[in-house]
Amino acid sequence: KTFGEGHREVGLARHGLAVVLEALGRYSEAEPLLASTAEIRNDVFGPDHPESLFAQMNLVVFQARYGLRDGAIDDIDKVIARMTEIIGPEHQYTAMARMYRAEVLLFRDVPGADRVVEEELDFAEGILGASNPELAIVRDSIAAIRAEREQQQDAASE
Repeated sequence: KTFGEGHREVGLARHGLAVVLEALGRYSEAEPLLASTAEIRNDVFGPDHPESLFAQMNLVVFQARYGLRDGAIDDIDKVIARMTEIIGPEHQYTAMARMYRAEVLLFRDVPGADRVVEEELDFAEGILGASNPELAIVRDSIAAIRAEREQQQDAASE
């Protein structure tokens, strides 16, 4: 079956490809796919739909994580504020967005990130449950970031 350029399934496929490209370190190829996904979801569902908000969050988290655009961390905060207002502070997407924000702060070595990470992971676990796969992925990512930092500190002290 063939879908049109702006079809929801096209957006889902682009998002999946962006995730693969990110894993391969091909960030400049992944970013436009995430932007396209956000645009498609916005067109299909409207700007205040949870799927549209979450697609926008995926884009700004990606941009902030890899330093692709100035102000991306501020944009994360803006998207979280919209999510909190529109879908509520205890919606799973809002909890996940806050968790991803904390991961980005740690990844970008923002002062105070360790405290924020622990608070947001606890909050997300309360909403999503301790066995949520997204929570496990972010916990693994945070552990890897911390391990890499420790190795860098050990190497610098030698």
